[in-house]
Amino acid sequence: MKKELLVVILGSFILGLVITGGVWTANNALNLQKGKNPKINSKSQPLVNVSPTPTLSPFFLTIIKPENQSISNTNQIVVSGNTLPNLPVVLIWENGEDIIQSDSAGNFDDEVSLISGVNDISVTVYSQNGNQVTKKIGLVYSKEGI
Repeated sequence: MKKELLVVILGSFILGLVITGGVWTANNALNLQKGKNPKINSKSQPLVNVSPTPTLSPFFLTIIKPENQSISNTNQIVVSGNTLPNLPVVLIWENGEDIIQSDSAGNFDDEVSLISGVNDISVTVYSQNGNQVTKKIGLVYSKEGI
């Protein structure tokens, strides 16, 4: 009998705390909707209007030439493209790799030597905050006339 009474009292106490917490939370939410914040007194400092941060140019990589899935009859081609200015650009192909930098307009180009058959070329540009964008193109080098 004493155990049941203790459980009922403890349960009632917990239920009362839950209801009180719900009422308090609902009251604060209504006050915030009405523009009243009970945590801010009328003598507080006004909010400072902060101007928005300038938006950065979107990070991108465009490969201008050669076209993906094109065929070449020369074993040397120039890979060129565009990105943001002064960023490192990494080119990796079947038998080599190179690290170059885009110029002040964001343009880059590099000569790549092809092997006979299918060549996969990967171009990756790295932003100053560590982001990267990679584009891959496939080329076929054939000595035969096209």
